[in-house]
Amino acid sequence: PEQPKARPWPITPMNGEPPLTLFRHKQMVELPAGVEVDRFGDGSGNLVYAAGTPFAERSLVPSWVNRPYRVYRLRRQVEVLTGVAVPWFEQPGGGTAYLLPKSVEDMLADGVLVEVANQEAPSH
Repeated sequence: PEQPKARPWPITPMNGEPPLTLFRHKQMVELPAGVEVDRFGDGSGNLVYAAGTPFAERSLVPSWVNRPYRVYRLRRQVEVLTGVAVPWFEQPGGGTAYLLPKSVEDMLADGVLVEVANQEAPSH
């Protein structure tokens, strides 16, 4: 019998974001309004993490720690693709990642996200 084809995820990383292979336990979930997420980098991407996740648990390119750090709060419920960062770049991983259906910029423009001011980046 033919193997069933893996259904493509309805949300995928935007250009410049880590590939889906760097996340395990992927699933679609509804994030409720009020949840806070964060990001190292500008608003052009769609990868965010549970707010306050230590940098090493994100398994991002090490130099990204120098990117601007921002925290966002969901103003309404959003369906996202969530996964757990695998160990990469000699970092342990384990952080909870969320891929948004659009870029952070677009989600801010749509009023789905609002920036939480004056947040300090988590420890490395």
